[in-house]
Amino acid sequence: MIPYKTYEKTVYEWLNAKREKDANFTFSLRLNGLKGAELDYFIGTEKSKYFGMTFWTVPVFFAGSSSDLIDLIFSYTKKGNLVYSFEFNQTKNPSGPQNTAALALIKAIKYELVLFEDRYLGSNESSKMEWCKIKAIRDEYQDFQSLFADLDSDLMKIIPIVDKHIDQVRAKFPDFKANRITPSEFESFENRLNRRIQKYSKAAAESLSKIVENDEETNFVSINQPLNQILYGPPGTGKTYHTINEAIKVIAPEFYEQNQFDRTLLRAFYKDQLIIDWENTNGQIAFCTFHQSFSYEDFVEGIKPQKPTDADTYLKYSVQEGIFKRMCMLAAQNIKALTAQKKELISLTDNEFQQSQFYKLSLGDYAEQETKILYEYWKENNVISIGFGDGIDFTGKNEAQVTAIYQEKYKDDFGANAINLFKNYLKTGNYVIISKGNQHVRAIGKVIGEYYYDPTTEMRHKHFRKVDWIFNDQEIPVEDLYSKNLSQQTIYKMKSEWIQKSFFVNSGTEVYHEGHGEPQNYVLIVDEINRGNVASIFGELITLIEPDKRAGNKEALEVILPYSKERFSVPSNLYIIGTMNTADRSIEALDTALRRRFSFKEMAPDPELIKNEGSLKGSNGIIEDIDVVALLNAINHRIEKLIDKDHKIGHAYFMDIETIEDLEMVFTDKVIPLLEEYFFGDYGKIGLVLGESFVDQVSSDSFHFAKFSLYDSQVAQDLSDRNIYCIKAKESWDFMSVYTNG
Repeated sequence: MIPYKTYEKTVYEWLNAKREKDANFTFSLRLNGLKGAELDYFIGTEKSKYFGMTFWTVPVFFAGSSSDLIDLIFSYTKKGNLVYSFEFNQTKNPSGPQNTAALALIKAIKYELVLFEDRYLGSNESSKMEWCKIKAIRDEYQDFQSLFADLDSDLMKIIPIVDKHIDQVRAKFPDFKANRITPSEFESFENRLNRRIQKYSKAAAESLSKIVENDEETNFVSINQPLNQILYGPPGTGKTYHTINEAIKVIAPEFYEQNQFDRTLLRAFYKDQLIIDWENTNGQIAFCTFHQSFSYEDFVEGIKPQKPTDADTYLKYSVQEGIFKRMCMLAAQNIKALTAQKKELISLTDNEFQQSQFYKLSLGDYAEQETKILYEYWKENNVISIGFGDGIDFTGKNEAQVTAIYQEKYKDDFGANAINLFKNYLKTGNYVIISKGNQHVRAIGKVIGEYYYDPTTEMRHKHFRKVDWIFNDQEIPVEDLYSKNLSQQTIYKMKSEWIQKSFFVNSGTEVYHEGHGEPQNYVLIVDEINRGNVASIFGELITLIEPDKRAGNKEALEVILPYSKERFSVPSNLYIIGTMNTADRSIEALDTALRRRFSFKEMAPDPELIKNEGSLKGSNGIIEDIDVVALLNAINHRIEKLIDKDHKIGHAYFMDIETIEDLEMVFTDKVIPLLEEYFFGDYGKIGLVLGESFVDQVSSDSFHFAKFSLYDSQVAQDLSDRNIYCIKAKESWDFMSVYTNG
């Protein structure tokens, strides 16, 4: 077997030799020296035994996206020989014109690539992704000479096809960003590659442990970013703004590296990844804000009242997950799903699948103790059951009889329908998919027995069917086996066109899996983390978020949650990013347990950004001769003297101003209210910061207290003589005097 490093380097040298003959033949290179891949040429990992590149720049973003729209992938066969493939991949549910155009491009390319016949693999109508794959001309290669000969032939066909369709799609979508990597872009890639290899080749000889992350010259981004970090600083320094950058670095470092200066694209990617609807959790980022009333029950889990129905005789409660537990479950399920694929939990032939019918069956609230007992009974006795019509034996009754008997006693059509589905429609040989909530599947069984009634069981359920369990005790995301969300209905037949055939049928051929088996990272952003009672909100889980205490590590810990009584641990692919306003509470006063478990990154005011990146970039930070950078610097120097650095004014308030009216509005709405809060309404100190053009003394010549001889006359006189100040009308403000007359 040819070593991975040799494989990768040889491919790079062959591609580079083609580029030397044709300057327009360009390709992508690895931009970041991720830990363990400091000397790699392309995206990919030695552990996953693949690497890849693209020849086009087509920005796309969707939930779970981690690769380019079009990739050339090099990998190994099971025998350890070499093989390549071309992969084309885009979501069928695009958001925004760029993603929509990219989907149109893939569809157009697919239509033409079908001509590759037996080398072509493509998605079907039930797939969530629009994808296709062109396999290599041969099944495997034992030498580079034959591999490169076949690859060269394929490149001559595929590159023109893609270029042609990019032009055609752009004619329909004029703003579509898509083009071949330009020679100047490739030169930039290669320069960074050479600097990185030169640096880390030397570093490897000395000690990789001495490598400094985030080096400015090479933009080294470690994949081991802090699992728990807090961005802290005064108001207006861009803490929340930068959480978008930090989150994208975690879930899609290559995408961030390639698009870090395109804020519009970064925001669109972030919005696409942000989870808003927990019934449709396709993203990898969640957001919450701590406040004084935010509790453990909101963050982890708690008991919440259920919406009552007409049949309820008392108020019911259920255990509901908080945002932290939900994100932990999503991250853990991603790892479990990869494990489940490797285990091949179920394997039907194509013919078996075509003849199969599937029913969804739920137990109710999986967090309730009664539900847990019932589920264990199912597993131990190889049965499934239903709770409607507990006291009625429906043996031998057809659909009409069941409906009549049930309606006579309960006056309810819903329960009669459920009993009929369970007894008369669910057939021996059908499969039952047991849900865990609406997002996950915990078990699948094959029905092997007819309906029977058992009044002797201690269970509340009396109606049973025998099953042969295919698997149980799993947490498989619903989308892995069904293209729609599950409903809360107790039992129903699942639509065959929405069943994911790839989950059930082991075809024995290679199947495309996005991400090539690498688990996805997830991010929970906690804004204003210091405004809540952190010890109370995290509770016992404050220990579990430590890196070495997370699931899968040597010192991993788990706890029993107080409400659901479930075993719980924090997965290692969930990152927590918090923000902290130091003007609310200083870093020194923060809970010690929190400080010890988080890395802290200071976000200090940076007035230079106003003239370098703000709306005043074109005027070098000047508005009508007012130097806004000098203005903010002067204010912050005085605040630091009067209070401390944690109460400075952030540059973010000034980034979008363009006129003197904008500057006045920022002072009216932001700067002066903050100063009033900082100095507790002491306008004299505000005057020391802004000067006489902003603060005036209120005349008190005619002032006198009420006659009260019992009070100390000297103290009363001192109070009467005390100066009172106020903010002047904005027509009097002289911004230049703030930094010129100090």
